Formats: sequence, C-alpha cells, structure tokens
Amino acid sequence: MANGKQKRARKKLFIFGGLGVLLLVVILVVIFGGDKEAVITVQTEKAQKRTITQLVSATGSINPVRQVVITPEITGEIVDLPVEEGDAVKKGDLLIRINPKSYIAQKESAEAQLESAKAQLKVREANLNEVKAEYSRMQELYNKKLASD
Repeated sequence: MANGKQKRARKKLFIFGGLGVLLLVVILVVIFGGDKEAVITVQTEKAQKRTITQLVSATGSINPVRQVVITPEITGEIVDLPVEEGDAVKKGDLLIRINPKSYIAQKESAEAQLESAKAQLKVREANLNEVKAEYSRMQELYNKKLASD
C-alpha cells in the first residue's frame, strides 16, 4: 500500500505542479502581453505672464453673421467706387457711380421726341383751323345757295 500512496502523492504533485505552472504562465502573459496604454510625456512649467504667439494654418471659409447682397436698379459701366470693402455705410450713402452717358442720350432722345410731337401737334392744329375755316366758308356758300350739295 505504501507504493499506492506514493503513486497518489506523485499524481497529486504532477496535477498541482501543472496547475501551478499553468497559473504562473497565465500571470506572466497577462503582465507582459496585455494591452498597455502608451505613456505620454507631458512638459510642465511654472505659470507666468507672457505673450504666446502661435501660427495656425487651416483651410475653409469665413462667413459673416449678416450678409447683404446689393443689386442695382439699372445696369451700366461703373466709373466710381467711393466705398471700400468692409467700410460701414448708412442708408442713402453713395456706393457706386454708373457711367451716365447712355442715360443722358436716352433723355435727350426723349426730349427730341417730345419736341417733335409738339411740332406735329401745332401742324395738326393749323390743319384743323384751316379745315374749320374751309368748312365755314363752304357752309356760308351753301346757305347762300352758291355751293352744291
């Protein structure tokens, strides 16, 4: 029986020894093979008042809080631009001056047409007076029985 006890003791030793070795391997894998966070080095300084200049480069667009679109009532060539981009303006301020030559020519053409119409009116009034005079003369002749029906 002593031989059987030695076999059991040896068997227990192998089982517990194997479990111990397995436990040791698992612990070593966890310690050395686990996901570790990378250590970030941080630079520190004493707080002090100073000017910090930092250049930042970025792409994108800058949009204003309020945007105004200006459209003219008439079209033409811009000859004067008294306001610069970004200037503050008030209602009624001159923003652009458009070349007035074509509009002056249109005005003069309209004035010439008006004068022509006035001259035609005078000619027609003269014709009307002439026709009235002719009608009156004919009516007098008819009343005196000197003109035919």
